[in-house]
Amino acid sequence: MNNLYYHNVSNITQTKEGYVLEKFNPTAYAGLSEKGKGNIHSFHGSEIRFVASNPVTIHLKSFSTSEIMVYYGDFQGELYTINQELSLVITPKFSDSDIKKLLPFHRFHPSVIRILFKESLIVESIIGDHYVPSRLLMPEKRYLAYGTSITQGRSSYLPDLNYPMIIGEKLGYDVFNMGMSGSCYIEKSLVDEMLKTKYDLITLELSVNMIGDGFHVDTFKERLSYLLEQIRITQPNAVVVCMSVLDNWRMYGLDQNRGNKDDVILYRNAFKEIVKGYPNYRYIDGSGVLSKHHLSFDLIHPGHYGMIEIANHIVKEIEKML
Repeated sequence: MNNLYYHNVSNITQTKEGYVLEKFNPTAYAGLSEKGKGNIHSFHGSEIRFVASNPVTIHLKSFSTSEIMVYYGDFQGELYTINQELSLVITPKFSDSDIKKLLPFHRFHPSVIRILFKESLIVESIIGDHYVPSRLLMPEKRYLAYGTSITQGRSSYLPDLNYPMIIGEKLGYDVFNMGMSGSCYIEKSLVDEMLKTKYDLITLELSVNMIGDGFHVDTFKERLSYLLEQIRITQPNAVVVCMSVLDNWRMYGLDQNRGNKDDVILYRNAFKEIVKGYPNYRYIDGSGVLSKHHLSFDLIHPGHYGMIEIANHIVKEIEKML
């Protein structure tokens, strides 16, 4: 599978079923909590990319039922559901003469075929002439989004409809989504591995998971301080936006057993105080970002309108910094 570009995929394991795509490399994986390790096959925004002049047949498998989308450059294509396995024929949509008329492109050259996926994915085979796209055909600017399942896009039904993808599309970034469903604990191993790559934009959404799983605020402060300091050292030119815990059921007086309203406020204040030590970073208080009616019924994950609202809010802050 050397003729494919695997975007936002850190490791590939060859098995008898095919090539299993994994979110973490072994070093990062080893330092995660058991809950965090469960995210190894949760992607939400990762992609397979290639260029082809003629139809290509690709055979995919999954450990669960999930959706994938095909894009042709920036142009939305088909939506498919994988129920354990799926074979599809992908036909390039634009001739060379068409492409000349469509230039200049926004983020992706129209010849780049992109398969966006959410959950586990195994590439069994791909048949037909294809090759890895040149970096010149993809966005130059890189955006790292780190946070909880809210960043990951857990309640979005489509792999392209999470707030990092919306921000990336709006501002022209290639998105690296490192949302951690239920387990965003800011582990050192993951921080160190994420920041080995240079980014132009970094957003942090932290961390309702640490509240829900009973982490003392001092642990949050210690881990957050390490993260921000490593960003300062390794990403000196990145625009950094820090967003504290969004409003959720705790703030509405519901279920106070897995953290309560006071815990949310405590975490927000801690985040704000630490960010003051980094004057070039932008702090966004989570209380003013997401409308209650844009939540999903679980009253914590944004619905589709919520994802758009969060993205628009962050974009306004980014534009002030550029």
